[in-house]
Amino acid sequence: MQALCCASSHAHARRMRSRRGKGAAAALAFPPPPLADEEVLAWTPRASPRREQAPPHQRNMLILPGFGNAAEDYASGPVVDQVAVEGTDQRRVDACLAASLRRRGFHVAVLPVARSDWLKVVAALLSPNGFANCCTVHDGYRRARRRQALSRADPVARRWYLDLVHAAVGELTEATGQEVVLVGHSAGGWLARGYVGDELYGATATQPAPGVRAIVSLGSPHRSPPPGVFDVTRGCRTWLNDRTGGAHYPSIRYVSVAGRTVRGSCAPTATLSRPVRLASQSYAHLRGEAIEGVYGDGVVPLECALLPGSRQVLLDGVYHAMSSQQTYDQGGGKVWYGNDSVVDAWLGPLLLEELPVSLRTAR
Repeated sequence: MQALCCASSHAHARRMRSRRGKGAAAALAFPPPPLADEEVLAWTPRASPRREQAPPHQRNMLILPGFGNAAEDYASGPVVDQVAVEGTDQRRVDACLAASLRRRGFHVAVLPVARSDWLKVVAALLSPNGFANCCTVHDGYRRARRRQALSRADPVARRWYLDLVHAAVGELTEATGQEVVLVGHSAGGWLARGYVGDELYGATATQPAPGVRAIVSLGSPHRSPPPGVFDVTRGCRTWLNDRTGGAHYPSIRYVSVAGRTVRGSCAPTATLSRPVRLASQSYAHLRGEAIEGVYGDGVVPLECALLPGSRQVLLDGVYHAMSSQQTYDQGGGKVWYGNDSVVDAWLGPLLLEELPVSLRTAR
């Protein structure tokens, strides 16, 4: 059942909590608040934020990096944690997604992706399928053969994105006996959907790949590009949406999170502020030139990030990335989806009305 939640409303949060435990049929149906007449909206934390906690039966989270990002952008190592204790660089830890989730009791792993690994996608984009705009996730996002998944005994160097997801999900489920929530940032969100629907990893038309309980997408461009708009994925998203569009598998909880922060404009580029100019260019790449008045997180417009059939979470003032908007290593007053003050806004809808294990089909 589709749901829309706006994180800027305290009353909404209270109603969400009051509905816990009332069954899977209850839905979030909160209309978004009126938009301020501003080009750039600001994030306003709740006055008395409620910190979500990992439920005992569901602590595993696997973070899937977005295109061009590396594991280090999301992971918090011991040195960073120590710095936080000493109070010398609290901003870095506050904006670290893995650290934010660990503070809430989740067992967090980050897909071991290096920035240079994304060059592996280039070969697919330059292949015959790429030039024909008919790529699939098989072309550029896994190294496994079509009929044989790579085992965990295979060298890591042989694996690529979906192979790494398969190995990580297997390790987490074996170690804890619990399924995994995939938290995909940007491209990681639609790649998570590609993984759970890939027959190579055990999926069928009606059952997803085993071991995944939920998918949370953070600013992910789910929507296929409209006709006439250049597809940077060379057909991957269109193929995925035609095959397993929307919240395809009932046994998986889908939560799509979108930032409503920067309004696009068709005005002459020279007249636009830098955030609006960059956002407008990005929105046009994803939805075409009709971007006047369109809001998004500065990279992905709302309609592309909200997956049909999912629990949809709208966050005013939240940016797409942790570094380009100076929210990870530096200050600047901006936040992204992984900031400590933001994560509870989407963890609430994820954990709301948790389905009992007995109601989920064994896979």
